[in-house]
Amino acid sequence: MKQLSFYFIILATCLFAACQKTEIENPIIIDPVEEWKLIKTDSITSGTVNGLVIGATAEETYVASKQLLAQHTHVIHVVGNIYQSLPEIKERLALYTALFFDEKQGTATGIQLNFENDQIKSIYTNNGDRLSAWPLSPFNSPAVNVGMAVSDVYNRLLNTSKKSAYAPKFQRLSLFSKNTDKAYDPAMNHAPQWYFGTSTETTLVRYTLYFKEGKLASVVQSDYEHY
Repeated sequence: MKQLSFYFIILATCLFAACQKTEIENPIIIDPVEEWKLIKTDSITSGTVNGLVIGATAEETYVASKQLLAQHTHVIHVVGNIYQSLPEIKERLALYTALFFDEKQGTATGIQLNFENDQIKSIYTNNGDRLSAWPLSPFNSPAVNVGMAVSDVYNRLLNTSKKSAYAPKFQRLSLFSKNTDKAYDPAMNHAPQWYFGTSTETTLVRYTLYFKEGKLASVVQSDYEHY
């Protein structure tokens, strides 16, 4: 099956203020590109839609979402999954396909690590510069580099965060892209929304899942047609 390229809306509260990069792996989601036309949008507040059961727990919904996405993508985008210290993400870093980190007030030099096959696939700054390693300094060895095992990332970043020159970059850490090939992250119980999509040669479906108190409250399904 031909892989279609499509993107979805994500709330601005999930973004780093300076993040303007136009092309990254596991990108921040934007509207579908112009060759897609919105056909209809349905809001479901009871019953079931494509295996997603209103009233199910977040973990139950995760299992159903994995089944729905099995032939499409391996990423669920999680809103508001933001942390203030590295120890908070130690046990969950490997469950995601990307890590963004920056100062509390976003900067152009914030870092985006993208993972694939349990390794760092790419490194970008928020302003779109692609790096082979970070930090780049004549006085220090890089903490992380493309090709590094994800299992090594936490300890390397922790050591770097103890250096005064780099400590501010770890004030805000975001795990927005959940890898559905990995185990469920209990932190997803607290997320207000998830986003993901499925596609065929001629159709595209965007799902926005809304949660209340850890249970699926509603699903907005938007259907698009290729033209």
